[in-house]
Amino acid sequence: MKYIAVLSFVILISCSSEVEVVDTTPQPLPGIDISYYQGQIEPKIDGYPTGTPLVVEYTNADFPESTYANDKYLFVANINGVGLDKDGNGWIAKMPLGKLPQKMTPWVSGLNAPKGMRASKGTLWVADIDTVVAIDIAAGKITQKIELADSGFLNDIAVDNDGNIYVSDTLKSRIWKITDGKASIWDEGKHLESPNGLLVDGDKLIVAAFGYLTELWKAQSPGKLYSLDLKTKDKKDITGTLGNLDGLEKYDDNHYLVSDWPQGKIFAVNKNGEKKVIVHGILGAADIGFASGKKWLTIPRMGEDLITVLHIDSLEKLDGMQKKHEVKINQLWNKGRIRSAACNACHGREGNSGNTLWPNLRNQHRNYFVKALRDFRKGKRKHPLMTPAAKNLTDRDITYLSYYYTAYRDEPRSEPLNDEKWQKGKTKSKTCFTCHGTNGISPASMWPSLIKQSEGYLVKSMKDFRDGKRKDLQMNYVMKKFSDEDIEAVAYYFYHQ
Repeated sequence: MKYIAVLSFVILISCSSEVEVVDTTPQPLPGIDISYYQGQIEPKIDGYPTGTPLVVEYTNADFPESTYANDKYLFVANINGVGLDKDGNGWIAKMPLGKLPQKMTPWVSGLNAPKGMRASKGTLWVADIDTVVAIDIAAGKITQKIELADSGFLNDIAVDNDGNIYVSDTLKSRIWKITDGKASIWDEGKHLESPNGLLVDGDKLIVAAFGYLTELWKAQSPGKLYSLDLKTKDKKDITGTLGNLDGLEKYDDNHYLVSDWPQGKIFAVNKNGEKKVIVHGILGAADIGFASGKKWLTIPRMGEDLITVLHIDSLEKLDGMQKKHEVKINQLWNKGRIRSAACNACHGREGNSGNTLWPNLRNQHRNYFVKALRDFRKGKRKHPLMTPAAKNLTDRDITYLSYYYTAYRDEPRSEPLNDEKWQKGKTKSKTCFTCHGTNGISPASMWPSLIKQSEGYLVKSMKDFRDGKRKDLQMNYVMKKFSDEDIEAVAYYFYHQ
């Protein structure tokens, strides 16, 4: 049964006509859907939407993990590689808040995988895998490197009023403290829930937890926002389980801003733990920044190689923003349908390819769909047909196509298939369920849905990850454990959902 059955009639209509359709996708979240502004330096797409909060968007980021804004500058940390590789490819951009340029350029290079940043007394402190790097902001020179022996994955940084530096070590579920250049373990253990974002607020260290990790980026449960007393280390939960949290900033005296990396959301959370989504639709919502004087929220869209700056002058104004957007979904769908003619030869109308070696485009998250096309256009993913085809697509084309193809969704199988290969595939797929869902419907837009995906395409993709032909830290790690027989069973399981 198809969720989108009501749309099937439109295929009989000429591709040049505009039709009204019923949108059957899940109800939109409150706040700002950032994908509406994709690639738009000017605050509109064909006049839509009005009243945009977009300040600027940078399209030349290189796997950006962190943004940080003080009262003068916006800093962006670009990994430009893999998060654990000591390759010297990482770089940081520095841009004046008074007049943001239209393009980022490297300010300090030669880092490995720079992540969280925080400035204090003219120094920018940067977490870089197992080292904390000090950069003189005025000179743009590295002045000190403090290696933290036995660290696992240094992630974010906070600085207290006395100049003590706190560093989250997410993989070790640990927080380090650096005083006068000497590092020591300040706190560690399962109770820290694999800390990620850090922020000093008065006499408290505020922590955005990823959720306690049992293996590489596999959390036992979603993380919380909580506080630690800087003197006693007493822990107090601010929220219940909230998400796989990443960036953390203070909006005003009563609100924090916190990002959920895989879900692509940014929450506003008050000190009573009440929360609401203010931005969503981000592919990899990493370590956000906030320029409090200008009320600018700076967002590293890690999975899209984008930096977006939004003007959030009032949390209350965002409540009505989404309603202005909903009326335009039909128009975007129609524009995508018109542009889909060239794609349908391989991927089929409604995104059902009909060829086991070519991927179906239906059932997919819109954010992941956009990322895939952008990666082909950039040459990050290579294919003899897709790479040249994607080069001709504008950001608007990609946005329109994403609304068209991802509107089509299938229901998963209600009863298990009485088939030995299917049962084996289900057993072997358990390691996939966290990211891709038990029935192939991914719980987060960061990761692709696999439900009813072309079987041959899945087999080739998994083998390419296993053999290193496609690069992804998590997928390369997981697929090394799979034999050809395992891969075929997993593909069979997800295809027959």
